[in-house]
Amino acid sequence: KPDCELLESLNLIALGATIFIQENEKRIEGRDILTGLFNRGRFYQDIRHLTDVSRHTGQPLYLFFIDLNNFKAVNDSLGHEMGDRVLKSQAFTINRTIADYGMTYRYGGDEFCVILPGIGEQKMLELAKRIEISTEQAPGGIPVSASVGVAVSESGEEIESFIARADEKMYERKAFLKKG
Repeated sequence: KPDCELLESLNLIALGATIFIQENEKRIEGRDILTGLFNRGRFYQDIRHLTDVSRHTGQPLYLFFIDLNNFKAVNDSLGHEMGDRVLKSQAFTINRTIADYGMTYRYGGDEFCVILPGIGEQKMLELAKRIEISTEQAPGGIPVSASVGVAVSESGEEIESFIARADEKMYERKAFLKKG
């Protein structure tokens, strides 16, 4: 029996070490642990590079700044575990929607960013609309949807200004959708 207890203890230690290593690998490669998306640090790295590429090629670079609607209600009434499930589901939906056209990042909390290099305006508008209409029904009947703010990079613009414009457009869109 002592050998079994020792073996169980060693298995638990090994499992803990494996989880720790996997989480650190995700951090190192720029992945968000909860959603598996690229993280905010990777977002800044990629947007700097892609903004430079856009300047040199003249190709448009679109940025979506996305915020989930009613997410606070899910966390407040159903708990953070359910909130995490909703975040993962929405992250999957957003990423699947744009997978062939760009990259998805978890910016923080219930905010996501999407970088879309070199696509046309019509495709960009179609993708934004598809993200906004993909409403999820959380248990308890709470609808969770997304508000998408869109910005296109402008020649000579600072990255912080580019991101701020997309963020501002997202808040404008959120207010518009709230009014119905």
